Order: sequence, then structure tokens, then C-alpha cells
Amino acid sequence: MGTDVHIHIEYRSRKTKRYKYGGEIHVLRNYCIFDIMSGFEMQNAREALFPVRGLPGDVTIATSSEHRQWKGDAHHTSWLTTIEFAACIVEAYIRMNSIEQLRMNTQYEDIFILLNSLFSMDTKHDDDTLWDYKELLDVMLDYEKNNGECRIVFWFDN
Repeated sequence: MGTDVHIHIEYRSRKTKRYKYGGEIHVLRNYCIFDIMSGFEMQNAREALFPVRGLPGDVTIATSSEHRQWKGDAHHTSWLTTIEFAACIVEAYIRMNSIEQLRMNTQYEDIFILLNSLFSMDTKHDDDTLWDYKELLDVMLDYEKNNGECRIVFWFDN
């Protein structure tokens, strides 16, 4: 047993203010990124990159309904934009010191240059414990390209 994250994608076009439900994404456990996304684990006494925000005020009905089903077992509920989630992935690689290409490119300030190094591998490597999160980010970037704006809404369970 351990903590799992429940991640839902929501997106909207630039023309509308209303988010649409994009589905639930299942990813492997990675306590380092859990800590970065929400401060849940507080590994090495580091703080999360972004504060825990709760459900967004304009959350979709599907996400809200799923969250309600978890009742008191859902905790550290929050949401992140695409760029915020990208920053979490980059920070996780930095903290884990797990990818040479990223460390070689840390002099760049533009996060998308850092992300290029993350996506430079064509196939999954067994030691890449953040692969699922990179694939999720790729889905988010596709939504952004085609639909305007994207975010993930997430919470943890025990």
C-alpha cells in the first residue's frame, strides 16, 4: 500500500471560459514529484513549487464528482497549468539527478529548452521513473496546441 495520485485533465478553448473534461490519467507512483506538485511528502525538507489550491472554482462536473466519491480519503487536492506541471517535471529530474541531458542544459532559463532535453529520448528507459509524467505533459501540450488552455486537477489517497 502507498499513496496514489488521481490526475484529471481539463481544457478549454481560448474563445470560451468553460473547461471541458479530458479524462483521468493513471501514472506510476513517484514521491519526489508528489512532493514537488503538492508538498505531500516533504522529502529532504523541500517545499512544493506551488501551493496546494484545492479544487478550482470552475472545476468540471466529472472531476468534481470523482473527487466527492473519495470523501475524506482525498487530500492535498490542487491543480496545475501546463507550464506549472512542466516546471514540476524539470524540478523532479534536477532533484533526482537522473538524466544527463537535463543537467547539461541547466544553464538555460527557458523551461521549454529544458523540456526538449526531456523529450529527446524516443523510447522509455527503465531508469526513467518520470516517463508517465512526461507523456501526460505531452498530452497537455497537445490540448494547448489544439484547444487553447489545459490544466490538471489532482489529489492523493492513502
